Amino acid sequence: MKIIRYMTILAAIAVLCSCDNGTDPEDNGGDNGNGGTDTPVIPEVPDEVNESNVFSVDFFTDLGSEDSYFASRDWNEAVAHIESQDGKRPVAYMFDRMDFTAGEASPAVRIAFETGCWPYFVQTESTSATATKGTGIVTAYQISDFDSVIPNEGVFMSGATIPVPLGTQTDICIYTTTLSSTEQFGTIASQWTGNRLDSGVTAGKILSGIKDAVSESAAADFPTLRLFYTDMEGSSYDLFVLCPAAYACRGFEAGDSDTLPYYRIYFEKLF
Repeated sequence: MKIIRYMTILAAIAVLCSCDNGTDPEDNGGDNGNGGTDTPVIPEVPDEVNESNVFSVDFFTDLGSEDSYFASRDWNEAVAHIESQDGKRPVAYMFDRMDFTAGEASPAVRIAFETGCWPYFVQTESTSATATKGTGIVTAYQISDFDSVIPNEGVFMSGATIPVPLGTQTDICIYTTTLSSTEQFGTIASQWTGNRLDSGVTAGKILSGIKDAVSESAAADFPTLRLFYTDMEGSSYDLFVLCPAAYACRGFEAGDSDTLPYYRIYFEKLF
């Protein structure tokens, strides 16, 4: 397995904002140079990992392809992958670009049937003339809720609420989306900060060319959220995680399958 380094954007936002305004970084109260408005501060992600509160998902994607993931792949290999897992297994398997076409059997349904799991579909991009682009989710857990968030045309996000076995069983909604503009990021992030969403994480794809602009938007407009990226080179898309202060991404691990490219994303519920 290859561990991919990731970048966390918001862990030190309080320091950045305070330094920009010539104030003490340790002082998170009073006038910070923004017209008397306090800069929101969230706890930094601790160095120590509480393993009992860590969970993971496998995100199957080749990031840059214009084809559906299983256009030239055998879904039986995904079955074998799921059945080979032991120990602390991923709570969900997410298949990017498992596009839905009316009248055709979805690989997610076939994979779920063979593995005794449950299949779900999340639309992540606008519907084309031939298919609905989205992500297939396969999980061994019978979900308690499926939340669909379509705040405006052009950006889509949905997620399955899964009873995740942490220190105690915790209902966590795992959302996914595909972002191709800074405006789309702002729309999705505002769902977390506007009390629309509360417990869970968003994991998905982001156009590589907008990461810097999105990082700036996150720092300026959404300092109570945590944003993480993989650090991929030569790919048109990257993976990202966006979550509220109670969660963190603990890393992205490249899978060792030559025929089924995927990344294991590790999360920790901090409090």
